[in-house]
Amino acid sequence: MFYCVSNLHRLLLQMTIARNGYIIAAYITH
Repeated sequence: MFYCVSNLHRLLLQMTIARNGYIIAAYITH
């Protein structure tokens, strides 16, 4: 149970970081 939640949290964190990186890259290129 804890392992599954930890995996989900890590995936969510990676998605958030990727989205933020994409937004920052778009902001820089404009």
